[in-house]
Amino acid sequence: MGDFNNPPLGVITDRLLEVLHLNLGDRERKAWKRRNDAGHGNELDPDGYVELIRDIKLLRIRFNKMVFAITGASDFYNDHFTINHPIRNLVDPVPEHTGLEPR
Repeated sequence: MGDFNNPPLGVITDRLLEVLHLNLGDRERKAWKRRNDAGHGNELDPDGYVELIRDIKLLRIRFNKMVFAITGASDFYNDHFTINHPIRNLVDPVPEHTGLEPR
């Protein structure tokens, strides 16, 4: 009952990202929203395993970006989500189009 005055985790996370000056792209936000599917027992579409793997990569990138920002370890990150793994500025989101989309 003591959680009524606490903001939701999503609000806390958005505030932290704002303080760290980290921007999330639409793709990263979608992966973040799907992160609890397994924990809540939601069914996964049998054709959705590739998207699940890609979402996990995005969540790892997001975590790494947060660690870099908090520790001041780097102003850049390797975008392992996008083809050719470009180095990006820490404040830049992973782009929506990665070069791996079906044609």
